[in-house]
Amino acid sequence: MSNSGNAFFEGSRSTVIALILLARQEAGAETIQVQSVNEKVEARAVYKIQIKGRVGLPETAEMLSPEGFFLQPMLNSRGDSVVYWGKKKGETGFNIWRTDLDGKMPVKLTDMQAVSGQPFWTSDGKNILFFSTFGMSPETEWNASEQFKIKRSPRNIWIMGKDGKDRRKLTDGPHVDERPCITPDGKSVVFVSNRSGHLNLWSVSMDTGSLKQVTKHNGLDYRPVFSPDGKYLAFFTTSNNKVRRHDLCIMTWPDGEASFPAGPGVFKWIHGPFWLADSKSILIHAGTTKIKSSLWILDLGDKHTEQLVLPGIPFYGHGSLNADESLLVFDSPISAELIIEKEKK
Repeated sequence: MSNSGNAFFEGSRSTVIALILLARQEAGAETIQVQSVNEKVEARAVYKIQIKGRVGLPETAEMLSPEGFFLQPMLNSRGDSVVYWGKKKGETGFNIWRTDLDGKMPVKLTDMQAVSGQPFWTSDGKNILFFSTFGMSPETEWNASEQFKIKRSPRNIWIMGKDGKDRRKLTDGPHVDERPCITPDGKSVVFVSNRSGHLNLWSVSMDTGSLKQVTKHNGLDYRPVFSPDGKYLAFFTTSNNKVRRHDLCIMTWPDGEASFPAGPGVFKWIHGPFWLADSKSILIHAGTTKIKSSLWILDLGDKHTEQLVLPGIPFYGHGSLNADESLLVFDSPISAELIIEKEKK
């Protein structure tokens, strides 16, 4: 996930300056790289940016996460608070964090000396779902290259209040349970599990704890999320192709009729579906033959795809939009390497 050509550096104000300069570079200004301000290390951060006409406004960009490795942000339904997960520089373990958009500092919600990640807001904004290896494995590091392996250290689904209190397990046992989301009625949680011998989707009742397998095949199903109207479940899958390409699947709920709206040949891979408020369009994180990673909005009616452009940001993903599509949160690789403008004479 490294990106050594164009980069950000830590600090909200500095990030804005870097974004503006990179945008000017695309418009024709020359740039020079200066000596790095500290040790050059791969890092990742969570940002917010205002959107107008499905184009980001670089001068509004602001980093929300601490210095370190943070990813996969999600806005709550009110659009005023963001959860994400990662590891602060110098710390042990991956944890869940929250940043409120009223200017408050980031808050660490878990400190379990484990890998806790993939937070997901409940629809009322009162609770957060997540997975954790706590009590199941001594593991404290997360390796992105292994995230789709069937056999990994066990982890379970948890729920906690938005303040990090009142944590409780929703699943148990030596399984890989992760990527939770909640049904619109709040009665069940759908998640990814290897309980069948493959990474399929399962559900667990919030009241009784009873389990049910949702998808059944020998491929991969990942990152489920329900449409706001509760009629559809979106996720990415390899079930529809022999080459194990990650493709977008839209499944009617609860009867399970599946469709694959992206069409062949458009994207090399598709991840991270996130529904827009109208339940008719979906935000995806995808790559093409020319673009390594970007965000796209797919209209499920006419199948039209439009890139969500963030000028000057060459690599970004895992997006979440507010209801009126005026604010985006996303993650992007950063480094300590500064990029400054050299005015043309």
